[in-house]
Amino acid sequence: MKWTSFKINTTPEAEDLISSMLYAHDIMNIEVRDGVVPLGIELQGDFPELIPDELMPEDVAEIWFYAEDGLDYSGMVENLHFWLNELRAENSEYDFGPLTIEVGSTDEEDWENNWKKFFHSFMVGSLHIVPSWEEVPAMPEADRLLRIDPGLAFGTGSHETTKLCILGIQNYLKEGDHVLDVGFGSGILSMVALKYGAKDCVGTDIDPKCVDTAEENFKANDLDPDLLRTYIGDISSDPSLREEIGEERYDFCAGNLLADILIPMAAYILPMLKKGAYFVTSGIINERTEDVKVALLAAGFEFVEECHLGDWANLTVRRPEA
Repeated sequence: MKWTSFKINTTPEAEDLISSMLYAHDIMNIEVRDGVVPLGIELQGDFPELIPDELMPEDVAEIWFYAEDGLDYSGMVENLHFWLNELRAENSEYDFGPLTIEVGSTDEEDWENNWKKFFHSFMVGSLHIVPSWEEVPAMPEADRLLRIDPGLAFGTGSHETTKLCILGIQNYLKEGDHVLDVGFGSGILSMVALKYGAKDCVGTDIDPKCVDTAEENFKANDLDPDLLRTYIGDISSDPSLREEIGEERYDFCAGNLLADILIPMAAYILPMLKKGAYFVTSGIINERTEDVKVALLAAGFEFVEECHLGDWANLTVRRPEA
């Protein structure tokens, strides 16, 4: 299958800001390339030992994303220029580089095969994450195994935000919990929750492609896809979706969401959770941690824990018992 590709030429310093901006505009299938080596946003910075120094110029980065081929994207390019210029004006202390945009096409097979050179098994707490093309390694320090490959719907567990959510699941999930996964993507957090004892999961996302991706990942891990009931839509703007998801049904919630998405959503998530239920959040750039904390507390949550990994933060809160 052919895809239209969009490339933004920038710098490593601005990668996270631009990636977050794209996420905020519902552009999810992002790939970051430092120098000439393809690294997805889920991998950036995790495997520097695999990349020769001469291929990693410090001042060069490319951010790619992909869309259905054969459509007119002139309006998309115009919007991108506007969003990028606005972002640079709001963050003048950062070096954004040229911010030029190039449009082309690529084969999905070629794009996905690039990952096999760089994506390898790794540990998150007691969980060992292994791609399908690798043999399962010896796991003396792991008590769980997850099979997952990079693809057009991201969520492999290697990005700092996903790691923080996985660690939160390991720390706060209880056996038999009913789980709400907000922004389920590849289904990784629901799969991790089930592997650590959850009874079942409900997932929401705005991208319909996530449903098939999650189902494939569940099958690859010998998990029944029916254990994840999925809804497509925006909790913040769709009352009928909130009604379907229900109130006081969930013992645990995970949300790997950007600050600008999480802040307005917090008040809608609280009534869905049972009293005493934990809400593990991530996807928060360090600079926005306090903004998100204020919103969560204003929604009625009580603070439990704050953790940081690289440029990203995790906030764990819970619905009060009373």
